[in-house]
Amino acid sequence: MLPARPRVSVNLRPGVITPGSAFDALVRLDSRRVIPVKRVDCRLRGEVLVMQANGMFATQRIVELAASATPKTLPAGPSELRVRFAIPPSAPPSYRGTTIRAAYTLTVYVDIPWWIDRESTFVIPVSAPPASVTDRGAKSFARVQDSGLRVECALDRTVVAPGGVLAGRLAFFGVEAAGLRAVRVRLRCLERWGAGTIDGPNYLVEIPIERQVDGDAHTFRMRIPEDAVPAFDTPTGCMWWQLDVEGDTKGRATATLLDVPIQVVAPETSGLDFFSELPLIGDQRRAEMLARIARRTGLRHEVETDRLVGQFGGVSLSIERVAATGHNRVELRWRPLGIALSVGPARWNDAISRYEITVGLPMFDEAYQVRGREARQVLAVVTPFAHADGLLHSLRNCAIRDDGASLVAPSQPDEESLMRLAYSAASLAERVRIGIEGMPPPQHFAEHADAWRSLAGRFRGQFRQGDCAMHRLELFNERLDVEHVWDDARVRETIVRAHFDPPLEAPPDRSRPESVRADWREALDALDAQGGRWSVTKTALEVRVAAVRDAVDAERWIDVVASTARTLQGRRNTGPFR
Repeated sequence: MLPARPRVSVNLRPGVITPGSAFDALVRLDSRRVIPVKRVDCRLRGEVLVMQANGMFATQRIVELAASATPKTLPAGPSELRVRFAIPPSAPPSYRGTTIRAAYTLTVYVDIPWWIDRESTFVIPVSAPPASVTDRGAKSFARVQDSGLRVECALDRTVVAPGGVLAGRLAFFGVEAAGLRAVRVRLRCLERWGAGTIDGPNYLVEIPIERQVDGDAHTFRMRIPEDAVPAFDTPTGCMWWQLDVEGDTKGRATATLLDVPIQVVAPETSGLDFFSELPLIGDQRRAEMLARIARRTGLRHEVETDRLVGQFGGVSLSIERVAATGHNRVELRWRPLGIALSVGPARWNDAISRYEITVGLPMFDEAYQVRGREARQVLAVVTPFAHADGLLHSLRNCAIRDDGASLVAPSQPDEESLMRLAYSAASLAERVRIGIEGMPPPQHFAEHADAWRSLAGRFRGQFRQGDCAMHRLELFNERLDVEHVWDDARVRETIVRAHFDPPLEAPPDRSRPESVRADWREALDALDAQGGRWSVTKTALEVRVAAVRDAVDAERWIDVVASTARTLQGRRNTGPFR
């Protein structure tokens, strides 16, 4: 009778095997009759196959364990052999990726004398150990690209099991500047064995965006594949998952705009059955953030314009985001100062120009051209800006005019940075207010400034310290302005202007004296006799006279021009103002 070979089967205890744990393999040998044997060997092998540059796989042995038994014979019927193996903690779980594969096999070898031996190999599944879910719940993530594009992502969870669903929202700021077009969300598996990181399986979700608007939120849902392998990390190799937000931007076909780590865990992991609302992103997040900043800085949030605004005496402040560039623009506004103020980028000839004003801070003086009528007036306004470097996107992103200033500040991706910007801008506005209120009058007018201020008050008008002009004066129910034409730092002539309300239908024409009414001609001739050069339009009478510095002379000309204006409008004069 010819010898027989047993049939071999294996049962594992426990059913789930993980690195760092031990398991029992119950080897069952079924024989039709008694079989003599020399020994029964059980060998556990763990191997990792890594794809090489030539496309072939190189094998690395990571586990090699053996156990033997020496039963002299195998009886007819079933017999069992129990062996115990311990998987090293450093070993990876079973995994079949794109370029890396980890597998475990148990080979049972029955040595039969003078006959064909029995060798059977079984795949041993080794699972990743269950992860402890401590960092669960909804989260938000953000990143600012070099182009100024800000990407915001909210996820309802970052820990998920195979077959689970990941839900989220995306929002973008700076879309126009970056030229953002198509957007994709990709769940990627990354493998590392040795020094290199390699892409494993990945799953894609397209997000249709026909017309992207800053702050708009886009919702997406992604189901984790049933065969997704939980992440593992061992000294020899690791595998992890991440969610990539990809987009087509200006100059780049595809760019990774944001990557978020995702923890894929075993289905039996506890703590996965939870629900939390998505955090606010986009316009909603920004609105709440600006409201908090406004409360802490004493500013006000204008929801309609998405700006932070404030008033500091005669200086108004606004902070808004520029969609085209992604930067923040700080605007300060005040009434025109009358000092011919102009601050802009420096030019090559500034150092030799007699009109250039030096602030005294080398970095600011090298970057900007500073001009104005008198240095002491200009410095009162400009000096606070010279010390506001933290507000500037660069040293050439500030423009100051006679009626306000504009600064381009760096993009602030988080609330803390924007809070600092708001505090700095508010502090600058307050310092500028102090500088404007303390600005001295022109040197040429210094001894007359108080008298002119008093005269403007008597006529219920406004006095402008910078050039000693008076506006919105009221006399005979007429509205008048008094301004000066400056030649460098001295007054060349003075202009007294009366406004017509309603406008004249046909103003007098100096070139056709015969067409001028007699009463008009008499009043205008009187102006000529007193040295006033007049011009009349439908809306105003303007009289230019030699430089007037004395307040008494100014009052006389106000009386004369107001009286003439009433005559031209057909109103009855009641005498000079007293």
